[in-house]
Amino acid sequence: MGEADASAEMHQTVHDELQNEIIPAIKSWQKTKYVKSMMSIKPTKDFDEDFKRVSKLFFSVVVSTIHKFLSRHKNHGQNYMLKLINISVIIIRQLKILN
Repeated sequence: MGEADASAEMHQTVHDELQNEIIPAIKSWQKTKYVKSMMSIKPTKDFDEDFKRVSKLFFSVVVSTIHKFLSRHKNHGQNYMLKLINISVIIIRQLKILN
């Protein structure tokens, strides 16, 4: 029962903090950020457009960075394989010379 009581007490503490501190802070933030206009429409359209613009820019940067690293990785792998093949050919030639 001790573990169950400790768990219940922890959950009650989290619940109280959410109800008394976090939820009122979120509601006050919403009131300041999402002010109603004359027609009682929230001006989220501007926020959404800004977010979409920034998201597209971020996405294009991320995609170009990923492609750059993929091409580097591919080139590195190809160079590594060529070096292995060259070393293998040299070893085979040396073995043929010794035999």
